[in-house]
Amino acid sequence: MFSKLRYLVPCAVLAAAVALLPAQPALAQKKSAFKVCWSIYAGWMPWGQIHSSGLMKKWADKYKIKVEIVTISTTWRALISTRLGLTTAVR
Repeated sequence: MFSKLRYLVPCAVLAAAVALLPAQPALAQKKSAFKVCWSIYAGWMPWGQIHSSGLMKKWADKYKIKVEIVTISTTWRALISTRLGLTTAVR
């Protein structure tokens, strides 16, 4: 009997924690400005096209945000600038 109870209590606590998890408020801040950097890499090339065609500006204006797209010469520089907080995202 005791061995079953030993496993039942932690399972009940875990189930209660998981049930209450969605009730937590979102911790993300609302942002209105983003800085995205990209480098010459096959998967990131659409960011340059989106920027030069004006498509990003169109969608940024629609959602009332500011998006700055910056080209960085190498991938490792892009990753470092994101880590230092100079850019919002690396793509």
